[in-house]
Amino acid sequence: MLVNLLKRYKFHIATIIFVIFIVEGLTYASFVFVISRKERSFIYDDFDVLRKSVTLQELQRFREGFYDQATGWLLKPNSHDDLSPDGDGIHWSYTIDSKRARRNPYAVELIKISAYGDSFTFCDQVNDDQTWPYYLSKLTNTRVVNWGVGGYGTDQALLRLKQNLPKYRTDIVVLGVFSENINRLMNTYRPFYGGSLGSMRLAFKPMLHNNKGKLEWLANPLVFQSNLLEDYDRAYNKARQADYWYALNQRKVVFRFPYTLAFLRATHYYLSVGPRPNLYELDAAVEKLDRILEEFQSLARQHDFVGVVLFIPTSDAVKLQQRNGTYDYSDYVAHVRARGDLDRLRVVNIIERPFDRAKFNLRPFMFHASPYGNKIIAEAVHETIKDRL
Repeated sequence: MLVNLLKRYKFHIATIIFVIFIVEGLTYASFVFVISRKERSFIYDDFDVLRKSVTLQELQRFREGFYDQATGWLLKPNSHDDLSPDGDGIHWSYTIDSKRARRNPYAVELIKISAYGDSFTFCDQVNDDQTWPYYLSKLTNTRVVNWGVGGYGTDQALLRLKQNLPKYRTDIVVLGVFSENINRLMNTYRPFYGGSLGSMRLAFKPMLHNNKGKLEWLANPLVFQSNLLEDYDRAYNKARQADYWYALNQRKVVFRFPYTLAFLRATHYYLSVGPRPNLYELDAAVEKLDRILEEFQSLARQHDFVGVVLFIPTSDAVKLQQRNGTYDYSDYVAHVRARGDLDRLRVVNIIERPFDRAKFNLRPFMFHASPYGNKIIAEAVHETIKDRL
């Protein structure tokens, strides 16, 4: 009976198999040659591959050169690097002083302003005399101390300020908030958020964490106790229990046969989550950023300084503003300005200012701020604080 049916419908069965083969092939090709190259946001990352690749020698080098238990990581004191060119084809150099701050070559002794933040405060991809703290020094005739660190979240920037007070107190403190930084507030091990990232393979960090309805500081998961890989494994396990991006990764699609089913799952994920969630619409993330600004306000009162909250836009935010007249964090800036309890803080939102959008970054809408972009930032901050100089 079955043999007769197979003989009778063999053409139809062969057609179905052929169609499945073609569909599977096309789906596989779309994953390999299109999706995996241009948009990997919904493809599952196997972090165990990274975990197994970390070596004891790598861990020891990180501990000796970059590790900082309070904030996660810092650059080496009294160090210099000449990136000629770096991975993006840009030639630049930087120098770190004995306090682990970026060198500011503006030659005056008076210090009234300090800056904290991520690589847009540190000013990656430009030289020491092309950063916005340097240009702000020229505008104020004071030497602005640059405490920015590449890869930092706003939480780490605040913790570094706490670490420096009161010894390195200044009359004015600028807290740089690159608009993407809200994503880092939900992250305690950087590869969970952005892949292995080369030098950031060991980038564990403290994070505000909701514990039974109350925000508490979750300490840096990486604590050196045995000086063995057990320290890394312990940190990894702690981090994955609290990290938003690790949890989100578990919902992503494993790229394997049958590829058509994987594609349908990827489509569902894309439609339900989107390529990149806007965390300014996530209460848990906004609550953390609010808490950081509240602690910044408290430090400003306690140490009697003026706090400046400096919002620096991503290229995507700038393009969104040009296209729609709004951007992903516009409501949040309005929310901060409306808060009467943050009276020690002044808000600077660079995207609101007039400037050449295509010249702000080193390449049109790509990479870090250009010297031109850093001048725009310096001018905006100066305009906000000039009454206090």
